[in-house]
Amino acid sequence: MNQITRSFDDYLNATHRLGRTFSVIAIVVMMAIPITVCIVFDIMPSFMMVLSSSIGLMAFLAPATLVELFSYTPMMGAGGSYVAFVTGNVTNLKLPCSLMCTSAAGVEPDSEVGEIISTIAICISSFVTTGIIIVAIILIQPLEPVLNNPVLVPAFANIIPALFGSLAFSMIAGSNVKGLWKAALLPLVAVIIMTLTVGFPSGLEGVFILGLFPVIATIAKKFYSKGMITVTGLEEYETTEEQAL
Repeated sequence: MNQITRSFDDYLNATHRLGRTFSVIAIVVMMAIPITVCIVFDIMPSFMMVLSSSIGLMAFLAPATLVELFSYTPMMGAGGSYVAFVTGNVTNLKLPCSLMCTSAAGVEPDSEVGEIISTIAICISSFVTTGIIIVAIILIQPLEPVLNNPVLVPAFANIIPALFGSLAFSMIAGSNVKGLWKAALLPLVAVIIMTLTVGFPSGLEGVFILGLFPVIATIAKKFYSKGMITVTGLEEYETTEEQAL
């Protein structure tokens, strides 16, 4: 193993060590705030009250959280994932920022260079987001009439679909994996038919996405073996990996 590979392994080990440590610290601090408020104002709820009011929310969020963990982490890298999941806004800000920066640099998200670029992009995004939140807190009341303008309401309601639409197009059009859209075609048609006929169960989006993972992976593997999905630049990548080892 050469010096570059050894250095990157050291970087990943340090990233995981620091990421786990500061993630635990962040969780403790976030939990300490409501607990402190409850203690100071003597409004501490019972354990059963917290459990009964939270179990529905956890059942809704748990599948979506698993989907984000397993699908977003390979795209954002180790360092970027630790920062993103602590600071939040993963779907609508951190992930798009990571993908746009790695795409602009012309590197794959799961490469060594992509790992570094993604981490830097997400860290900068977190700083910018914090600054914007501070400004928003100061200006939220003066700008309330503007933000509640009926003309702007449709725009705010379609931010997430617009983000994912642009991301999907950039990943399909600019990816070195050609024909990848074919693997998602059958599940997409099935979901559309189900939505139009019996309706899509609200609150179970994460469960369906998690269940579609093995289906899409199986279809993609089958299409790849038949040549319907191809990967360009694979020979160069394998040659680089062999030289690194």
